[in-house]
Amino acid sequence: GFRGKLIGNDEVNLKTITVEISTSDNNGTGLFASTPDSAPPTDAVDTKIVVKNLELSGSVSSTGSYVGGFLGKTSYNGRKYPIEIINCVNNATVSGNSDVGSIVGYNGGVSDFKVDGCVNYKTVSSALHDGCAGGIVGNSTAGNITNSSNYGEVLTTNGAGGGILGRGLPN
Repeated sequence: GFRGKLIGNDEVNLKTITVEISTSDNNGTGLFASTPDSAPPTDAVDTKIVVKNLELSGSVSSTGSYVGGFLGKTSYNGRKYPIEIINCVNNATVSGNSDVGSIVGYNGGVSDFKVDGCVNYKTVSSALHDGCAGGIVGNSTAGNITNSSNYGEVLTTNGAGGGILGRGLPN
């Protein structure tokens, strides 16, 4: 899984990354499929995962679940890496079975999870009956989503759908 930082230099003129991702993977799909399942090294100085000042265009699709434009899913095993996704814009269509979001598909309990100042402009869709899709995050059991907006369509098949969060527990 991804760990580290991917930061654009300019908060106004975002760095655009174009992707065309199509897979059947059920372990996370996105610019970054997932975060590590293992705990951060004990001697690591900075263990925070940061994605900032980026724009995504194109499409991200999977016949599996845990699909996000920037991040498919966070780890839900062991110690969790802190995650910040800040000032990111999604201009890519994002589709999958369930747990689908324009920024993050699924946050499996990372309490130090922060999505701030993010915007979606494209369609986010969940194909699975009773699946979930969110304009920013598909499903999250912890963390915070702040100062974010969705202008895209959110489509589900008789499941949970929300403009910002498709399904989750408030923190």
